[in-house]
Amino acid sequence: MLTGLSINNIVLIDQLHLDPLSGFTSLTGETGAGKSILLDALSLALGGKADLDVIRAQTDQASVVATFSLQNFQENHMLFELLKSHDIMHDDELLLKRTLHRTQKGKAFINDQPVSVALLKQVGEHLLHVHGQHDHLLNESLHKTLLDDFANATFSDFSDSVAATERAYHGWVLAHKALLEFDQTREKIRAQETFYAEVRSDLTALKLTYGEEDRLIEQRLGLQQLGKVISTVEQTLKSLETPTSWVTTLYGFQKNLERCDADSIQPLRNAVQALERAGIEITEAQSELRSLYDADRTAARDLELIDEQLHLIRSFARKYKTTSDGLCDLLNEAQKAEQSAADVELERRNLEKALSSALEQYNSMEFALFKKRGQAALQLAENVMAELPDLKLDRATFEVRVKQSNKPAADGGHFVSFWVSMNTGQECAPLAKTASGG
Repeated sequence: MLTGLSINNIVLIDQLHLDPLSGFTSLTGETGAGKSILLDALSLALGGKADLDVIRAQTDQASVVATFSLQNFQENHMLFELLKSHDIMHDDELLLKRTLHRTQKGKAFINDQPVSVALLKQVGEHLLHVHGQHDHLLNESLHKTLLDDFANATFSDFSDSVAATERAYHGWVLAHKALLEFDQTREKIRAQETFYAEVRSDLTALKLTYGEEDRLIEQRLGLQQLGKVISTVEQTLKSLETPTSWVTTLYGFQKNLERCDADSIQPLRNAVQALERAGIEITEAQSELRSLYDADRTAARDLELIDEQLHLIRSFARKYKTTSDGLCDLLNEAQKAEQSAADVELERRNLEKALSSALEQYNSMEFALFKKRGQAALQLAENVMAELPDLKLDRATFEVRVKQSNKPAADGGHFVSFWVSMNTGQECAPLAKTASGG
């Protein structure tokens, strides 16, 4: 029930406050007295369309505050579910406020809490019914609200069905949003996969390892240094082996001394051992020199391969703007991306299943609500038909039609419309197109 109306700077009104008493309140006055201004102001407080022309001349801001008592509302009224879903606190009173400003965006409040004008209007539709020549009955967008109010008062579990449908709808919204966001991310992943495929094509054959560039540089320097000393190595080997091998010569000296009973003479025994060690050392020296000599024979080819590998490493490092070790990291990422591609598709299938399950749950709740609205529609039509004879409309027919929607919505998305036939045998038509002004 409306218990208070405060108006500031609306059209001709500077300031006005009304305190309607309980029961029937009538506003009377001559044409032009301002009755419509009061109703227009009340409409603003209930979320009606705003026109800046209603702001009083020579002022910049206007406001309207409407106060409603909730004491006569049933505990399961849909209004309380609506307020709860938007975290709006209340006791037994609701205060709806609307402000307009010439140069700034207008504001709306419920119990001093900022809200959207759409929510203000939605709440207002539960608080006040306006009846007139072109009232709510001719506004098909409000037929569902009227039916739901009746259903809520008639069936104790109707509000539970509405709440279950809303929860299922929000579950579907979350699942749908998750799939959309995943697909957006997957598009980015696919764009990256093109890049990673190129990385794998470029780098896999290189068989890169961490620190490889430094090792190749070190090998290259070693081979270049070898080229500078190889002639000396070759000359030394020839000297050790021609005309007779030094190892063979030393071995002959050793054997000659052993025949002289070298074991009985300490200096001779020492000399034999020294010759043996010398032969071993010369053999090792020859082995090292031969390995250098053999390495030089393949050094040119090795240098060519090293230079080619260094060129590829440095070229790809410039291409991908990184270091040689950075190329190893990049290749690892590319290989992991290839492995995760299958995981991405599996995750999408799981999200699709979750969306399908959420839609199935919503469809179940929506259909249950549809049946309850259908039952309420039949009961409401029956009640209205019972009142028509007293209104001298005994030949009229009244129907409430409920149709399903193919799009999910928080309230089920059902289309509700009132249909009437004013005479027996006449086909029913929408009330908005049939009812006359009277």
